[in-house]
Amino acid sequence: SFIMIINPDELRHIWKETGRELGDFEAYKKRVSEIKEAYEKMKGVKNKPDFIEVYNRVSDVVEKVIVNTAPYSSGVATASYIANSLSQ
Repeated sequence: SFIMIINPDELRHIWKETGRELGDFEAYKKRVSEIKEAYEKMKGVKNKPDFIEVYNRVSDVVEKVIVNTAPYSSGVATASYIANSLSQ
């Protein structure tokens, strides 16, 4: 997402052509602390960015992909939601 342009229409076309269905990203949106824990277990990655930075970048891509993709809706977790999730 940071290195290249993501074309949501192209992704939707690929999914349609391959018979795949887009999920609703509920686990991604609601299990932030578990995702963070798994991310932080990755060792030996040089210049590994902070989890929040990566999560926000991925959220931008997810938001672009699921917008206008019925029956899915947008609503990817925001930075404040992430902070609240991680503090619990």
